[in-house]
Amino acid sequence: MPAQPSWHVRVPEILAALSVPDSPPILDRSAFERLFQVRRRQAIRLISQCDGYQVGKTFLAGRENVISFLKTVKQSGQVDAARGHRVRLGAVLNAAANQRTAEQTRIVPQRRSDSSLHPAIHFPAPGKLEISFDDATGLLTRLVELATFAANDFTRFQQVVEGGE
Repeated sequence: MPAQPSWHVRVPEILAALSVPDSPPILDRSAFERLFQVRRRQAIRLISQCDGYQVGKTFLAGRENVISFLKTVKQSGQVDAARGHRVRLGAVLNAAANQRTAEQTRIVPQRRSDSSLHPAIHFPAPGKLEISFDDATGLLTRLVELATFAANDFTRFQQVVEGGE
């Protein structure tokens, strides 16, 4: 699938700007550059797609032609596709950033010589667990310590959980 132009996601904003009563009836290349946030060559291509014309060295297009062109683009589904692509891309980038942060986080559980639970982990009553921690990494460390304690001696873990200790 070919890349969508970057201005497709701004079509509603551009239409709103052109629908203002005091917007100019004719747009030149520099107006296209500002509205669509594109460079000179892309602005000239857009003008020609809007049934624009050249007067001397100046490229022009009528506002109504531009609005008609943008409505056609919007109705074709290209705008929604561009917005969807941008949302999906943002989600992938956020997931990658979160994954990188998670990979850089080091969880080092404390080894206890008496094979007991860390004092920050306790069961105040049957069915209740309290864990004290300073930050997210501290919480994950305590959870790993709890899981390690359970894996190393499940019978003792069961006694602690059920209030036997």
